[in-house]
Amino acid sequence: MSIYWKVASSEPSTWTWGTSANVDWVVQVAAVQNPGDAVTPTDVSGIQNNASSANVLAPAVVTTLANGLMIGFFGVRALTTFTPDGSMTEVQDAQGSTFVSLETAWQSIAATGSTGTRTAVAGSAAVNIGWLGVVKGPAVSLDSPFFWSM
Repeated sequence: MSIYWKVASSEPSTWTWGTSANVDWVVQVAAVQNPGDAVTPTDVSGIQNNASSANVLAPAVVTTLANGLMIGFFGVRALTTFTPDGSMTEVQDAQGSTFVSLETAWQSIAATGSTGTRTAVAGSAAVNIGWLGVVKGPAVSLDSPFFWSM
């Protein structure tokens, strides 16, 4: 799993993403409108690889600022669907062409300190990975209008 961020301004009408690696992949884009800090919009983030399980665990992160927007990406090496963590709102549930499925979910974080872990539940057990990041906020909204797979 790779996570990238970009602050948008004067954007082109289309974007092209690619890789030279021969891999099965799913790309999900979460667009945050009006993050609290356009220079360094992410407060904290954490990632965790997990053994084969239907429970896809993302590690707790410790926020330094109040009123953030926590985004979670959960991936599993199987074609399946997800149930988001009970404290999060699902934005997208996406499957790749052969081996990968991803979940995107969000939650408002009001206070500083540990967020606690989050667990999305996949419909099939497989090796998996979970990521949590907190965008400095308050963000106006979170949109994930599209995804694509290769």
